[in-house]
Amino acid sequence: DNAFYGVTSLVTITIPASVTSIGVEAFRSASKLTTVTFEADSSLNSIGPYAFSYTKIGSITIPASVTSIGDSAFINSSQPSYQYLTSVTFDGVSSLETIGPDAFKYNKIGSITIPASVTSIGDSAFREARSLTTVTFDGVSALETIGDYAFRYATSLTSITIPASVTSIG
Repeated sequence: DNAFYGVTSLVTITIPASVTSIGVEAFRSASKLTTVTFEADSSLNSIGPYAFSYTKIGSITIPASVTSIGDSAFINSSQPSYQYLTSVTFDGVSSLETIGPDAFKYNKIGSITIPASVTSIGDSAFREARSLTTVTFDGVSALETIGDYAFRYATSLTSITIPASVTSIG
């Protein structure tokens, strides 16, 4: 936890394939961090709360092995000049099950494809992602829950089809 919190000189990082978890606030407020690369055949299972919050990452590819993205993992400031994340891609056949509350809040993601394995999208997960136009659910979705305010103020959202598997919308 907090391993590189506030390291303002860090610009790029490569996460070795052997890493299985990224802890709470690991890179929080590394305010110049723009590039995160995961080595091939990553063993990463979880991205902890606030892990990459308040950084300048523009795009990220989440390894297929990740099963959970923690609360506020990629949250940024509500000020438009601080909203950097524009692209999130899930590598290969994703194992992702949960997208935590506020995970991608206040970012500029244009469109996203949610892996079929995801069962829950947390409260405010994409709240105020004002550039988000399209949400697509990959394959036969296992999604059961869409949390409160999950897409609140995603004011550019023009297309979303709720999977038949959903039993609860906040």
